[in-house]
Amino acid sequence: MLAKFIDRPREDSLTASVVGHLFHFPMEIAWNLLSAATTSPGFPSFPGEPREIHEWPNWDATNTWRDQRIIPDVVIKFEAFDLIIEAKRWDRPMQDPEQWEAEVQAYINEFGDRKRDVHMLALGGLIADHKEPIAKEWNPPGESPGESPGESPGESHQFLCPVHPCSWQNLLNECRRMQKELKGLNFPTAQTRAQLRIVNDLIELFGHHGFQTGVWWADAALRILELKPSIKMAHHTALRTFFCRSFT
Repeated sequence: MLAKFIDRPREDSLTASVVGHLFHFPMEIAWNLLSAATTSPGFPSFPGEPREIHEWPNWDATNTWRDQRIIPDVVIKFEAFDLIIEAKRWDRPMQDPEQWEAEVQAYINEFGDRKRDVHMLALGGLIADHKEPIAKEWNPPGESPGESPGESPGESHQFLCPVHPCSWQNLLNECRRMQKELKGLNFPTAQTRAQLRIVNDLIELFGHHGFQTGVWWADAALRILELKPSIKMAHHTALRTFFCRSFT
């Protein structure tokens, strides 16, 4: 339904549509979809329910190459760690490691004194796996005038932020697998029907933003094998005609 009102599909509408709908699922389902879609072997295990979700927060850009504020796409705070999501419009080389560095520095500017673990999900904008985590150091502020000599406001802390690449297409494929499994249930429940509605919306929103959401060829071939011989021949003829017209 929402797709009908997105008249100018772009990066922000794709991020809001997909990430927003993804977290309508129970968290273990959303996290399983992300875990299956990411190419990073070190992606964290199930983190539990999020404590906070912030869309396009506005962070201090001190000690970055940016003159103005730093605005990551989504930040999710879990019990054990914080997750920064940096999304790009297409699955093409669009991610920028310098932007990642700036976002981690801005995160430290805002939350460094909490010394929490932080991860980054690079969603879309295909780039080679980032093997090394982003390393940044937080140093405590200088002594304030009212502090006694020798008092320390805290110890410095080394932040190591792993980057987990994840293509939109991989995430879409996982949504389609989930859709297929839910449609194939012999005994659906109210809960699984609700999950099917969410994943149907997700796939429709992917399609509205230019991603291919049609039937996989392997699925189409399997369905043809299950047909009666006369109907099967008609399908073979139709498919052969389609491919001849498409590639000549």
